[in-house]
Amino acid sequence: MDYSVLYLWAKHDVLREVYVFTSLKRIRKLRHAQSLSRIHSDQDLVVIPCNPTQPVCSSCCSGEPPFCFFYEMLFTRLNFRLPLTAFEKEVLSAMNVAPAQLHPNSWAFVRAFYILCCQLNFVPSATMFFYFFEYKPSKRTSWASVSGAKGRAILTLFQSSYKSFKGRFIKIQKTDQNPDFFEGFPLYWSSNPQSQQTRSPDNLERNEFNDYKNLDDLGIVFETSILLKLEFQPHDLKVNIGTYFY
Repeated sequence: MDYSVLYLWAKHDVLREVYVFTSLKRIRKLRHAQSLSRIHSDQDLVVIPCNPTQPVCSSCCSGEPPFCFFYEMLFTRLNFRLPLTAFEKEVLSAMNVAPAQLHPNSWAFVRAFYILCCQLNFVPSATMFFYFFEYKPSKRTSWASVSGAKGRAILTLFQSSYKSFKGRFIKIQKTDQNPDFFEGFPLYWSSNPQSQQTRSPDNLERNEFNDYKNLDDLGIVFETSILLKLEFQPHDLKVNIGTYFY
């Protein structure tokens, strides 16, 4: 199959990634060292070897069970676990991008914002997220990247240069045991991502407005890397939130 013809909109860097997880041996090694699920048994997740010629932007073929690609670093570096939260699904759906289409630094923003809101007893939403961030599709880059809105910095950049993630994606297949893992967000790369302009306070619902105002009034730029490490130690963040600003 000529994927370059099938996915004419995809750039060469996506079509020509050097794939890593193409054997059961490599997958077993990853799963032995790393949990992939947050609330279910990892046994409910079916991770299958990637076809060496199948690009990360490919979608489900006729007769093939639905699947979704996820980059390994989401689990190993960002403490990401399946299933996605309602907030993560909402952000991906608003941008119309698949999980593997969102750049790792942008995933770090999404994860850190979620953790921060939860620990401050705010309800995270895509509308509130896009008060502090924005997304403008670019013809120069393949992966979708969000950036901080001017004058509204709230999180630091996770990593200044992030290239080692390419090619290191796993293919998780939908089964009867994990149907909720694959609902409410785009499974496959989109040729038509949707820009997200910075929201104004007028776009926020009443509860969102109160939460954003309290968050904005803190005047703190939080360290993304620290927030990500605190995901499994929520009490640390509540002890002294002032410790974790940049």
